[in-house]
Amino acid sequence: DVLAALPPDRSSTALLGAMALSAEDRGRFVELLASLRSGDNAARSAGEKAYADALKAEPARALAGLLTCLDPAAAGSDEVLRAQAATLFRRASVQVGPTEAAWSRAGMQFQQQARAMLLAALGAEPASTVRRILVAAIAAVAVAAIEQRWTELVPQVFALTGSGDITLQESALRLLTELLGTMYTPDIMSRRQDLGNLVLAGLSSPALQPAALALVAEMVSTLETDIIQAMQPALPMIEEALKSLSSTDTSAFEDALQSFISSAAEKAVFFKPRYTEWVDMMLKFAGARGVLEDGLRSLALEFVSTLAETKAKGLLKAVPSLPQLGLGMAFTFLAEVDEQEEGWGKVDEDEEDDDDDSLHRTGEAKVDFFVRKLGFDATKQVLQALIQQYGTSSRWQDRLGACMAIRASAEYVTDAVSIDGMATLLLALVKDGNMRVRHAALFALGQMCHDLDAEFPTRWHSRMIPVMVQACGDPADRVAAKAISSLEAAIGELDEAILAEHATLILQAFLARLTTSSHSGVLVTVMEALGALAVGLEGSFGDYYDQLMNLLLAFVSNQGDSRPSATRLRGKAFECISLLGFSVGKERFAPAARQTMSAMLAVGATSVDDVQTECIREAMERMCKILGTDFAPFLPTLIPGVLAGLRMDQIVQMATEEDADLQASGGTEEDDDLVLPTEDGLVRVNTGKMTEMLSVVSLLNVFIRETGAGFFEYMRPTGEALARILACADSILTVASQVRDAVYPCWADLVDAASKAIPSQGLQAQALVGELVRQFVDKVGADLARAEDPDDIAPMATGIAAVVKNAGVNSLEAPQVQSICSLTLSEIMKSLQRESAMQGADVVQQPKLPFSEADDDDDEDEDGLDLGDLGLEETEEHDARVALCAIFGACFKVSPEAFVSHSLPTLQPLMQQWLSEEGPCRALGLHLACDLCEHLGERAVEAWPTFMEQVLQALGSKESEERNTAAFTVVLAAQVPQFGPSYGQRAYTALGSAIQSFKAKKSDDDALRAADNAVAALCQLCLSQPAVSPDLERSWQAVFARLPLKADLEESQRVNRKLLAEAQKPNGGNLGSMARVAQVLGYLCEVYGRSEHCDEELQRDVCTAFASLQQGALESLVSQFSPKQQKKVQRIISDGRARGAA
Repeated sequence: DVLAALPPDRSSTALLGAMALSAEDRGRFVELLASLRSGDNAARSAGEKAYADALKAEPARALAGLLTCLDPAAAGSDEVLRAQAATLFRRASVQVGPTEAAWSRAGMQFQQQARAMLLAALGAEPASTVRRILVAAIAAVAVAAIEQRWTELVPQVFALTGSGDITLQESALRLLTELLGTMYTPDIMSRRQDLGNLVLAGLSSPALQPAALALVAEMVSTLETDIIQAMQPALPMIEEALKSLSSTDTSAFEDALQSFISSAAEKAVFFKPRYTEWVDMMLKFAGARGVLEDGLRSLALEFVSTLAETKAKGLLKAVPSLPQLGLGMAFTFLAEVDEQEEGWGKVDEDEEDDDDDSLHRTGEAKVDFFVRKLGFDATKQVLQALIQQYGTSSRWQDRLGACMAIRASAEYVTDAVSIDGMATLLLALVKDGNMRVRHAALFALGQMCHDLDAEFPTRWHSRMIPVMVQACGDPADRVAAKAISSLEAAIGELDEAILAEHATLILQAFLARLTTSSHSGVLVTVMEALGALAVGLEGSFGDYYDQLMNLLLAFVSNQGDSRPSATRLRGKAFECISLLGFSVGKERFAPAARQTMSAMLAVGATSVDDVQTECIREAMERMCKILGTDFAPFLPTLIPGVLAGLRMDQIVQMATEEDADLQASGGTEEDDDLVLPTEDGLVRVNTGKMTEMLSVVSLLNVFIRETGAGFFEYMRPTGEALARILACADSILTVASQVRDAVYPCWADLVDAASKAIPSQGLQAQALVGELVRQFVDKVGADLARAEDPDDIAPMATGIAAVVKNAGVNSLEAPQVQSICSLTLSEIMKSLQRESAMQGADVVQQPKLPFSEADDDDDEDEDGLDLGDLGLEETEEHDARVALCAIFGACFKVSPEAFVSHSLPTLQPLMQQWLSEEGPCRALGLHLACDLCEHLGERAVEAWPTFMEQVLQALGSKESEERNTAAFTVVLAAQVPQFGPSYGQRAYTALGSAIQSFKAKKSDDDALRAADNAVAALCQLCLSQPAVSPDLERSWQAVFARLPLKADLEESQRVNRKLLAEAQKPNGGNLGSMARVAQVLGYLCEVYGRSEHCDEELQRDVCTAFASLQQGALESLVSQFSPKQQKKVQRIISDGRARGAA
């Protein structure tokens, strides 16, 4: 008995000796602890300060006081006091930040005495809650003893298990659980046989089962695969222990379920021999309605889904009926909905508490999970049968469940027949007699429009939109609001021509609700949907504009109501106004813009206290983009407040150890505060104010970029405000790196605006450009040279590149260019060295990783670490190098002579070397090749042999980034006449193959951009090098089949402008025929009015192009257009006349 080894007198006086507190001192200490629990804020704050001062001044004395309070036999002792003392002792043993914990400062002699006292307290403690806290405190003390390990502890713990006292045995089991995974693991595993016997004995004893199960779960999560495989024969005993707990101790049962869910996530292979039994057991727990609490049932299903997440293939092999079992239970949960509450239909969902952990929500999440993880092919039959069964049930709860199951699963459905079946059922249920079913059906329809390709609403619009519009008038406001939001989802996916067919019907419904409804949820959703409709009908929304704008202006002008629902409604009205303005353009919007800005300024836009203010900021940004330089008159009112908000001392302040202790104990004075360690000590970061400043910087950025030279008056004070942020100490900028990184592009736009002001402001603006560039490059360049984290390097490099590029040609002297390029190359080489060292470390460590056994080849996602995680830092280094490479591109642009003479001779052989290597270097070489072609034009021809063959090869790379960069390089190089004879034919072939071979998923942005740029490159070849095409007609067909571009919208606008320019050349230029000219102009008619593809300037030029055609030529062209294009050309001609009249 380890307790027998302690002195017979285990009082605090005997164990602590001179450090023991007198009865009087103990009384005062007990009063101090009581003050920490006081409901009086002032008393509690005073107590917290006194306690923190005591820990700081005399740590051993303060800890001794806590130990004296652990004695259950002492006068005045109670369970609350002992639990508090044990908790505080544990916290005082854990280091938070750079400051040493009180335990570490208490001295070795005290520590030895305290360890004995803790064990004595554990042996004497009658309350199980306090014993568990003491176990945690003992473990914290043990782990804190880095320099002097508590060598006797593990033997002492095993000795406790041999005692006849069941409470000591339980404490020993829990202590072993705490110590596993720490420096004491080898000591524990040296007694592997004892540990195994202990686990088996614990599983057999009802009183010890909770602690034994916790120990087993920790062993599974912590120990190597070969050890946990040796534990698998105990699986049946573990199952029986769980079943026993489910009926005898639900609290312990919950703890056990949570522990085994973690085990399943980390080491699912442990359960492999009995997958079937565990799935069956857990689903029985999940289905035990009325026997187990809902939370326990949810955890049981969570275990099954966790196993499926990590071992889908193996689990399906062992349990072939898993789709039926898992989805069946998920549908059971979905249908467990409480009876309809009175007033449900009037509730505004945005004001309702969103923390819904009901089984209904769990069921919806699990339908999503099982269909996603197991695949639609494996779940299709079961899913469709359950949807049909529940969707046609006489119980409204079942019908609601079917709707929500469709909402959860539709995005994974791969065939149109299944989609159509779901949509048909939902449209029927939209007219259900139960309002909650109608609501769920509309919710699911909106989700399908969001999740599925635009092909779904395009096929279903004629059947779906009239039903949705009718539902907008549902007598239950909550249902009507959901109908409107679902209609918004459909609107966002429809082509303008289709949307125009329904516009009048939709607008009539929206106007009716705006003028008759007082329900804030309905009004807000109408405004959100109106914004989407305005964007969708861009350019053809004018007929409805005046009436709607007057209604919206009335909403924002009524500022007397300060209720949250009213301010939110005004915010959405501001947002809707800005979207309507975007739709009709600057000229028509200008009068309303002035009235709207006046209303905005009356509210204020310098805080983010509520939804209204966030909406105002976003609307103000959008209005600035609409008005452009005409927004400048509003700047005098706005800029002083914006610049006043750029203060880092509002975000980051120095903190004290007391702040750190307070955070460790569960909170700081402000909910948004975080106390973090830095090289300069502890700091307090206010995350709410950081978010606010990021919004302010974003708003300022838009002002600068859109008003351009009109911002000149504020450029110098803005630069000074931004410079104050960058001048903060490194420790501050590190914890507030998001703000720092947001300043970089803002500064670049400031340089760009100053450059644009040179024609009007002359030498004053030119001097300002030089000052801003030098100041930024000197400061951020120095930061870059010191930085070692790629997450810091990437934004710094991107900022330098943007600032230099925006400064313009000849903005840097040759020595500056040389210095910047030398720094850039040095940082690239450092990055490659860091990556090489990291890869070497991975190779060394890999054999030690706890992967599953060799014969467990069921899954691609085996136990152990995710191999993808090992490449995370490599990806960060790669992103940093790409950003650094952009600095070369900027130097190409501003000072080509200096770059060619100084840097290019060094870079060319490196680029050749990088392009010849597999891996990250090749992407870097491609980026350099792209920059050469972009900024040197024909001067890059002599360097083509260094890289062009590798560029053409990269068009077929498996890496999206390489394909994207290579394709854009071809776009640039193909415009040079020499490209055709040397590389044109091979480029045609490579691009045609890439377009056919790589099919980008909707969710893969990188692949989508690569596909877009391949089409753009093929289009450029057709325009610039038609003579070398192996099959020009086929190439043009491939191009037009994929226009407009989907992801790279900037490139889309460039392609469209090039096509118009070629069509306007005599005889269609390189288009080759008037039939091709008609094809180009017909396509441009389709994208006319869609600002993402056809900006204001291009729209004007399209109007001009059609207006310049003779009537006969126009009729000949239009006769070759599709009906949709013919309808659009009438609008273009009308717009052209209006522009001419203006």
